[in-house]
Amino acid sequence: MSTKLRKDDIYTILKRHFPAKNDFVETDYEVEHKYLQHFGIDTPEALEALVVKHKDYAREVDEAMLQPGEYETVEQLAHRDFGEHTKAVSDYCIANNCYYSLPDLLMVVMDVEFEEKYLAYMDEHYYFERHCLHSAVQAMNTPLAQECSPSSGRVFVLLYVR
Repeated sequence: MSTKLRKDDIYTILKRHFPAKNDFVETDYEVEHKYLQHFGIDTPEALEALVVKHKDYAREVDEAMLQPGEYETVEQLAHRDFGEHTKAVSDYCIANNCYYSLPDLLMVVMDVEFEEKYLAYMDEHYYFERHCLHSAVQAMNTPLAQECSPSSGRVFVLLYVR
């Protein structure tokens, strides 16, 4: 019988599968634990399997987010999305060529796996500031990226707890 997923298991599993450069945000993983439980990811083994299934795609998205766009530089993109109040975070991301923290990479994994069900859950339980996908991600040849055209309205999201 498997043990129940604990919040510290989430960090351990994410840290095992994603680069150390993405480990730049401290959190108690309470929000992540709640949505994982809601979607039936309730053991360390289930989370491990989910992350392994989608980690390559999540890493591609992370790398693509800091590619210069047609209309803005990497610096403009990072400072816009992270805001001036978090300039240190955007500077770190630019210097380390990463965009998403470990919790954000888990959100990408969840979005890919559960698609609209995940977004509906998050919309119901949390407030989001929505940002259109960067053009480099939209150009990736994946089902999710194809859905993320400006006309589709599909976006990646940044999480803010109510």
